[in-house]
Amino acid sequence: MRWVGVSAAVWTGAGGNNLWTNINNWSGTAPTSANASTEDLQFSNASASHLSNSNDFAAGTTFQQIEVSAAGYALGGNQLNLAARGKYYFFAHTFRGVDRHR
Repeated sequence: MRWVGVSAAVWTGAGGNNLWTNINNWSGTAPTSANASTEDLQFSNASASHLSNSNDFAAGTTFQQIEVSAAGYALGGNQLNLAARGKYYFFAHTFRGVDRHR
């Protein structure tokens, strides 16, 4: 793993839906509107529920880092930003409606 942050929100999909704002879909420190800009999001468990999931935070919400390191994930939803020094790591991924050139 390439994580440099103190903690990461790890997608479990256990919250009964596929929405990022559902804190029960994450282990660790779940992302919220208040902490999003310092949050590292990790999609690393291929056996998690709702591998096809949706960023339903407000369009333009800033996150620190994102890592997709397990096969089968499909990330969609609203446009997001990464913090000024934020990084993304996509090892196995599908983008839905995402402009990867931003």
